[in-house]
Amino acid sequence: MHNSNYISTSGKLQIHYSLHINLKALLCLYYQFGLLYVLIVLSCLVYQTVLWLTFRNPCDMFPSRSAYTFFNLCELYCLMYLLASQPLMSLERTIATIYVDTYERSTRKASAIFYVIAALLIPGFLVYYVCNDVYFTEPNLSCFTDQSAMSDRIAAVSMLAILLSLSSVLTQRVLAVINARRKARAVGLHLSTAYQLSENVAATSFVSWILFLQLSLPNLLYLENAHVFDAL
Repeated sequence: MHNSNYISTSGKLQIHYSLHINLKALLCLYYQFGLLYVLIVLSCLVYQTVLWLTFRNPCDMFPSRSAYTFFNLCELYCLMYLLASQPLMSLERTIATIYVDTYERSTRKASAIFYVIAALLIPGFLVYYVCNDVYFTEPNLSCFTDQSAMSDRIAAVSMLAILLSLSSVLTQRVLAVINARRKARAVGLHLSTAYQLSENVAATSFVSWILFLQLSLPNLLYLENAHVFDAL
């Protein structure tokens, strides 16, 4: 994320730390895709509003096939990314908790690159699963109304999204409690271990709140996507 430092106090020891490069990479991508999703939705709404205000016959109100396909796939990929990033952040924090004695010194960029590649590829596979053999030929007033051939797959991914969100939030909260208890009992630890424990407590708490917000808001879009945008 940003390079601002966090501060944790344990007795007389004050530890200044920033997030591990792996989590930074995932959170930066998460933030960027969240922003991209908002920009895509706003751009599409502007495009549709122009169509609705300037139409001369009813057919003019329908988005072009290319615009519909573009906005639909971009929105779907962003949502799939927000879904796929949850287990990856949980995996990264789990590894940081298990290898607390050495993880702080493991700052090789190769691991961050692995997380970034996985975070970009997994949504692609999910989009392929949802859109395979779909030709985007059904006319729709909204670019965010799914094709009928996608409905069953969207429902399956929606349930997966809810389960992943719940499990990811619970995982982060459990990890936060584990690291907080370790930190409370920490006496005479190596500085790097104390550093990593402090980071784990702050990072898992921070990530759990992000994932909780995603569980509360975007999953409603997964379940009611077509209905929400049809009502606009």
